[in-house]
Amino acid sequence: REGRQAEAFDNIQRALALVPLGYEGLLVLAAGYIRHGHRAPAASLLADLTADPEFPAELWESLYNGLCALERWQAALAVCRRAGRQRPDDDAICFAAANTLARLGRPPQLSLAMLRRAIGLNPAEPRYRVSLAMQLVRMGQIDEGYRTFSELTRAEVEGINCRCCLHKSLQLCIERGDVVRSSWLAG
Repeated sequence: REGRQAEAFDNIQRALALVPLGYEGLLVLAAGYIRHGHRAPAASLLADLTADPEFPAELWESLYNGLCALERWQAALAVCRRAGRQRPDDDAICFAAANTLARLGRPPQLSLAMLRRAIGLNPAEPRYRVSLAMQLVRMGQIDEGYRTFSELTRAEVEGINCRCCLHKSLQLCIERGDVVRSSWLAG
């Protein structure tokens, strides 16, 4: 947490030899494995945590992020589904599920439904609306995608930090002749 990740990773490995770690400690260990390029032990540890029926729902995001870092999309989706059953009103879980469904190449309507659910739960989160707009464009619904994107405020557009989303959004605005939003994105 204080930026000394290598030291924390060494400490957690030593602690594991002395005392069994709890879920949070195991997630830190898995993140350390990933960061240090030890993909196989990270994958094994994360698979065990994914299969554990007692895994606490409030830690879903760390488990999900670890699985995504290893490109274990099916397992990441399973984490979203289980967490979603335990926390059905968590917009971040819906957003994560939408992204994972897209990564898995599932029908885009599934991602679209999850994105709309996330927006319904938290309409103030601009990432959800940017993702919805980009998904609509990918589906060939360019007018609806642009309409969704054009509802974003200048601050929301300027706050986009995903390079891929920036590029696609800029492309969409240029194609639509939207000089104002194009300048926001390019600036």
